[in-house]
Amino acid sequence: MSLFDHPWKQPDLTTSTDEYLRVASLSIALYDYIITLPAEWRFYSSQRSLLQPSFSCCLFFLIRYVSALVMVLSNIGFFSRSFIAESCRRYYIVAPIFKVFQSMISQTILGLRTYNISRRSRVVGAVLLVLFLIVTVLQWFTNMYERMPISDSVSCVPGNAEEHLVAWLYYLFSMFYDFATLCISVYYLSQFTAKRSKSTRLARAIRMMLYDGLAYFVALTGVNIFNTILYRASDEALQSASASLGYAVTWIMSQKILIRLHNAAADHAQDTAPAVIVAHPLRSARDINDAVRSQFELNSIDHVSKAGHAEEQQQLSVEVRVERFMTVEYDPEAYGRESHGLRSIWGSASGHR
Repeated sequence: MSLFDHPWKQPDLTTSTDEYLRVASLSIALYDYIITLPAEWRFYSSQRSLLQPSFSCCLFFLIRYVSALVMVLSNIGFFSRSFIAESCRRYYIVAPIFKVFQSMISQTILGLRTYNISRRSRVVGAVLLVLFLIVTVLQWFTNMYERMPISDSVSCVPGNAEEHLVAWLYYLFSMFYDFATLCISVYYLSQFTAKRSKSTRLARAIRMMLYDGLAYFVALTGVNIFNTILYRASDEALQSASASLGYAVTWIMSQKILIRLHNAAADHAQDTAPAVIVAHPLRSARDINDAVRSQFELNSIDHVSKAGHAEEQQQLSVEVRVERFMTVEYDPEAYGRESHGLRSIWGSASGHR
């Protein structure tokens, strides 16, 4: 049987629909990638060491660039005009493999977010881990079972034969996992709302996490339902029409959760940073140097003081916040009396003390 007699030959009727969906998804993903470059820079620059990044930073990098890779691989197979039957048989399965990897990263983000919302409950952690493993195994099976190449002698996309049509179950399992994490998150967030409604900062954080979870679920569920309908109601050539759109939405919504949580944590750290004050005027560069260095010494004194009065704090149940402010008075005459050479000598002397 020749390639053109294959029952999965792509009809011309579906070409324009597939192209429009893929071009739209690529445009949306590229636009979101560009506007989130500053957030990506803030994410990386906040790490203590790029050689030892935080787990959230690793997830951010993975969801960002694995998603970009799967979109490129999928659309190369569709828009390319150089595939032959032999090369298509080797290439068609690459995009479905990275599709599952993208889902695993996205579901890891959702699972860890839900686990942290539950205040790291061991029961919730065990349930999420078991659910993640079961869903992942089912997604690998349904996404890879009886996959066949669909080629019109120039392009190459994966399909699922009608007699072995199980790929649509992949989206059903994804929706089930998303719904389970959403229900757990809403349950614990509602408890926080009832107990800590007086805290403006906490209420704002709860609303942010609740809205992000709902937005993620609505967006992904809508795309997954659309994919399911196409797999069930359309011919094989149109099965992957909205797959690229699903890649883009998963990418955008997953990284949005990480970016918003990172920004919220950065704002909280900035708001709670102590200020430093020096009550006496500083009239020389040496005085300024001593004042700046003293704040670090005072930090260690504070830790000792807190340890010494831990018992009193437990008895009184009082939280005390000590702020230190630094006021620097500029004296041009004092600065003129210190030459560059003297300042260098002072720096060397302080280094040997």
